[in-house]
Amino acid sequence: MKVLKFVALAGLGLILGLNLSPLLPGSGVEQPFSFNHYAHRVMECTLCHPGAKTGLKAGLAKSQTCLKCHATSPLSQKDYQKIWEKADSGIPIRWNKLAKVPNHVYFSHNRHVNLAGLNCQECHGKIFLTSSLPNTPFKKISMNNCLDCHRKNKVSQDCASCHR
Repeated sequence: MKVLKFVALAGLGLILGLNLSPLLPGSGVEQPFSFNHYAHRVMECTLCHPGAKTGLKAGLAKSQTCLKCHATSPLSQKDYQKIWEKADSGIPIRWNKLAKVPNHVYFSHNRHVNLAGLNCQECHGKIFLTSSLPNTPFKKISMNNCLDCHRKNKVSQDCASCHR
């Protein structure tokens, strides 16, 4: 009986660990290639991140957005050239999400940007000054960080506002 409990707890721990590992500090996200936000700082964030102001989610850049401005790959490494050629032929660049809101949490960019008037830097730091992509979020998505901001800005802390 003790062995079954141990195996069950170990299995549960493994499942939780695998599901939560992307949210832990130090766990990095790999991207297909590095993107220089600093070189693109004169552009609106929403050009590459549709939905950042008006939607529930901020999308990731579509290949066609890059191809509108760049006729050829801005990066010279062969691996990047292959990704660019695929994008040019219609195969999308597969960006990986840096931050993930848990499924039981309702988060709307529209609510935070348009209604609350927050700017991108509140949560995403000075990403526009970076010449390479970070592999961890500038600000960890956690209930404490969200509540700290809600308290500071004197907005709802009612559980039902954010939790489904």
